[in-house]
Amino acid sequence: MSLSRVKVWGAERLYASDLNAEFQNIIDNATSLISPLSGSLDWDGFSQVLDAAGTTSVISTSSTGWFFIAGTKTGTPGTTGHVCEWTAGTFTDTATAGSGTATKYTANRFNRPTLAASNSSVTTTDAATVYIVNSPAAGSNETITNAWSLWVDDGAVRFDGAMTVAGAVTASSTISGTPAGQMYHAGALWGLTMTNGTDATNDIDLAVGECASNDAASTDRVRMALTSALTKQLDAAWAVGTNAGGLDTGSIANTTYHVWLIQRPDTGVVDALFSTSATSPTMPTNYTKKRRIGSILRESAAIVGFIQDGNRFARKVATLDVDSTNPGTSAVTRTLKVPIGINVVAHLNCAIVGGNGFTWGELISSMDMTDAAPSLAAAPLVNVRGFVDSGGGAGASPIDVRTDTSAQVRSRSVSSDASYIVRIATMGWTDTRGMVN
Repeated sequence: MSLSRVKVWGAERLYASDLNAEFQNIIDNATSLISPLSGSLDWDGFSQVLDAAGTTSVISTSSTGWFFIAGTKTGTPGTTGHVCEWTAGTFTDTATAGSGTATKYTANRFNRPTLAASNSSVTTTDAATVYIVNSPAAGSNETITNAWSLWVDDGAVRFDGAMTVAGAVTASSTISGTPAGQMYHAGALWGLTMTNGTDATNDIDLAVGECASNDAASTDRVRMALTSALTKQLDAAWAVGTNAGGLDTGSIANTTYHVWLIQRPDTGVVDALFSTSATSPTMPTNYTKKRRIGSILRESAAIVGFIQDGNRFARKVATLDVDSTNPGTSAVTRTLKVPIGINVVAHLNCAIVGGNGFTWGELISSMDMTDAAPSLAAAPLVNVRGFVDSGGGAGASPIDVRTDTSAQVRSRSVSSDASYIVRIATMGWTDTRGMVN
């Protein structure tokens, strides 16, 4: 022990004063008898009381190696642990060479325990290395707004193994990545409805919503959530945030612009981007996740007015894209005012006009289909048929037809006549936006 003798005895007479001095030395320095320890201290199953109130103690039981009893405490509540707090400390790496890399460091570690059984074939349904019974309970005169069983105040959290969540998951920011073995459906998309902005010439408003990124591998897909409405400007270079530029590169032109939802995984920030590319927009720095959520048209130096209802886009003003006299009986490629770079289903109003004695009929078909002569009796028949009287006639029909990536369809007449006129007006289009592969 660290307690020193008062007197070292030899062959001499023992006096009361010497005894009193030695005993007083022990009484006055009782702590020094055990502190610092020079050997193991055996508690032999007894508890160690840690505070003056006698409420905090620690004991080792037959089933629990370290049984800590915090007792009742009082004071000002805060983030200091009332039951236990491990203070910050500094560990100095003296082993890793300069410019070298230390592979791992942990401040506190729980080693893997082993659960065994005396009897054979025992099954334990759930076992844990760390078990938290519940979140803080509100006692007398107390209301807790948010009670957390685990609160990680800052820093990234890493899970190398599988994660099972039995309850709800609430995210106050974007959750990046998809756990291994999980799949975020490639077609997942809701909301994100587009409308012409306050500056209808140049702006697009995006409503809140979310979608999956367009990564080919399911494990690479992420959920991209737009939690606040966003306005992006087509006539300005892209910048983060609402009421900011949205053009990825180049100068504005009269063409199709594809609208992309984008995300930077390092911060979770979600934004939108305009690009003439339907597959590979020029992404801002650090933005690596994307998904095309629709396409718009710019004509006559302004964004075309439209109404979006899910995957269906209607032009506010229809456009007469075909007005052809005596087109003949051969196939004619027709270009419509719908987005290019993607396939859409064009919604058309088609009309035919002609004189008396003419065999009436028109077939509007997709460029994906094999070209075939229309007929009034055999497949593929016609999808526009006229009604004739003694002075001539006319016919009309709404047609839905799939375009190619150049916004083209095919038209073909049953017969040829100098009085025959074909007219096609584009009303809008349907764009699946990747929801259906």
